[in-house]
Amino acid sequence: MKTKPVLLWTAISLFFVIFVGVVFLPAILSSNLLKPRILESVNRHLPGQLQVAEWTFKWFSGIKAKGIIYDHRQDNVFIEVAELKGYRGLFQLLADTGNLGGVEVVRPQVLLYLSDKPSPDVSDKTESTQSGGIPAFSGILKITDGSIHTVDPAGGEKIVVKDLDLYLDISDIEKPITYQVFLISGDTVGTFSGEGTLTLSANNPLDLKAIQSDGSLKITNWELEDVMAIMASRGNFPSSKGRLNVDLALQGSAAKAMDIKGKLSLNRLELWGGPLGADRPQIKGITTEIDGTISQDILSLNQLKLQSSIANSSVQGKIAGQGQNQLEGSADINLAEVFSQLPETLKLRQDLTLSQGKLAMSASIKSTGEVTAFESNARLDNLKGLSKGRPV
Repeated sequence: MKTKPVLLWTAISLFFVIFVGVVFLPAILSSNLLKPRILESVNRHLPGQLQVAEWTFKWFSGIKAKGIIYDHRQDNVFIEVAELKGYRGLFQLLADTGNLGGVEVVRPQVLLYLSDKPSPDVSDKTESTQSGGIPAFSGILKITDGSIHTVDPAGGEKIVVKDLDLYLDISDIEKPITYQVFLISGDTVGTFSGEGTLTLSANNPLDLKAIQSDGSLKITNWELEDVMAIMASRGNFPSSKGRLNVDLALQGSAAKAMDIKGKLSLNRLELWGGPLGADRPQIKGITTEIDGTISQDILSLNQLKLQSSIANSSVQGKIAGQGQNQLEGSADINLAEVFSQLPETLKLRQDLTLSQGKLAMSASIKSTGEVTAFESNARLDNLKGLSKGRPV
């Protein structure tokens, strides 16, 4: 007879413990009691070390974290985030793990440490982790007042990007993805902005044929020196100076017709270091224009044109993968300019100089299935120079 009351009180006590645990779980998670163990568990799966000064969990309102640091200086990266705001509570996240709701990253600062020697290539060390699809998640990501800095080997810090704002809405895969990005260069002269919508197939988001786009990208007076310094510290790339301008639009449907129109220009371009060795070419200006269409896996180039003091070229045609391809192009190369700018890269003899000369080329490629036909013509015009003191 005494067994039933004991079981009843045991059940009541167990229910009370579970109830108290559930009620106070957010408070327990928010305290410093479990934070070291949670971070230790997370850091086992990260190449760097994650630290969080404080965080707050609630069942029905947003999750917040402050003083976030990700330290991976072994790979020359250090990230600080002033505050991270999530707009869904634990209950909503547990009820629908794929819906992140809204996430706002406030004042993220990325420090990239520059090295005199390029980082080793780690492509062979990392295994490919291909999967059949993309992670199923939805939500809104907002980044405000972000910045990117570089730190040179002497410890000098420089701002490369400031006032970075990003808005990305992937709250419903059946609706168009909306994005907006804006940032300013460290010298406050250059700007980078992009906005638009991207519609994916709800049944297969990776189906490129079903993509619809209405987007634009604009870069104005962006100095390349700091960006190229980052690349040069991580691979065999040349350093450079020059102002970049880009105006690109991508509109339409890949299934019907997606138009690509854009212009790119580089002013006062200088290149040095890396694969160029002792060469330091300088080009007053480069302009590129593209006008094309993507339709049913076929890229049609109405015009791809490049103009510079070194070379002028143009390409037209169609690229259809393994189908029928047809390309035609021509180029006029200023050999005197090329020889004077790139003597070491071209391994020219020191006693060879050109004062005048142009190489005119034209080519066409046609392929159908496994058959490819290639035809080209080239000629030298007005070649003048000296080789071992004798006219060329």
